[in-house]
Amino acid sequence: MKGLLIRTAYNNQGWQGRCKEPLSDMRCYKCKKGTLFINQGEPITEDERGFCLGKNTVPLSDLHDEPIWCWEQVLCKRFFWGNPVGEWRQVYKGMPVFFVYQEPDSTYTLWGYSKIKDIDTRGGKTGYRDYPVIFFEPFEALAEGKRIKNLTAEELTGTKRWNMPFYRYLSEEQVNFLENLIKEGKKIMITEKERYETLKPLTLKFDIHPSIFRKLEEIAALEGREIEELIREAIGELIREKRIETGSLKTTEHERLEREFHEEMINIYRKATEECNYNATRFLQMVITHGGLEAAKRLLRGEIQYGLEQLWECKCLHLSMEALVLKPHFRRLFTEEEINLAKERLRNLGHLENQEG
Repeated sequence: MKGLLIRTAYNNQGWQGRCKEPLSDMRCYKCKKGTLFINQGEPITEDERGFCLGKNTVPLSDLHDEPIWCWEQVLCKRFFWGNPVGEWRQVYKGMPVFFVYQEPDSTYTLWGYSKIKDIDTRGGKTGYRDYPVIFFEPFEALAEGKRIKNLTAEELTGTKRWNMPFYRYLSEEQVNFLENLIKEGKKIMITEKERYETLKPLTLKFDIHPSIFRKLEEIAALEGREIEELIREAIGELIREKRIETGSLKTTEHERLEREFHEEMINIYRKATEECNYNATRFLQMVITHGGLEAAKRLLRGEIQYGLEQLWECKCLHLSMEALVLKPHFRRLFTEEEINLAKERLRNLGHLENQEG
């Protein structure tokens, strides 16, 4: 993923303080209804001066000299954001981040842009130890007249509805789209093709087994995506895999080797659990969904994985997917570029035993 999109609540102080008279500000409607995660079902109130009082204000003594109610209150002051639904699994330093809020008419307004400066998986730097935190390069909210308004969930995320979680990972095309919006200072009319092929000419209705649906929910939550998006991607992958070009039929030997590689990828999950006490459930899900070979190729194309770091910490890099790729009889399944990527990752972690050649 090439970018991160975060949906915040509206803040009428430029995301630098408590909202002024939020009960009479239509754009603070979610806080007034108490529907946000931070509200816990209870609407906000105002203090005697008309500022948002929130509920059970929690001072962050190691960062602030005053109690804060919500992260929006200090977003453009302390430049951090937490994740109450789990770890930030695909973020990296320097990743572009875009900020939007939802208007009362359900459209979205793009109000800010920054980049990730630091990642705190334990939340210790902010006092929110239950929430992994990311820090941003200092930035200010766009001036009211320069904010990009009337954006739809489909334009931002590729899906018609944006429910939970509050963030989405973005492709390179989506990042370019949002950067161009900010550069032009207005919403630009785009063609159907430029909508990242999200408009569907055909609507399919089918039943999904509850166990499969639960797995889809888990993956969607981890990757910050919608279930419909995952299904469309899976269908696309299936179609691509089924295309048979002239002269490209797999040989029996190749199929046997691919099956063997798949089994070894499953064994990585088992051995990591036994030898490293690392439960790589997301890795296993990728292998089951895409097959061992395709899962390995996807992992090699992406950023360095959290699981590789876990194996490095417990000195079990010999169990890594990268080490498996470099085994002599499996190398024929991969391109020279993929083999070099696997070598580079292990070399950077100091794991060179029997991997060269």
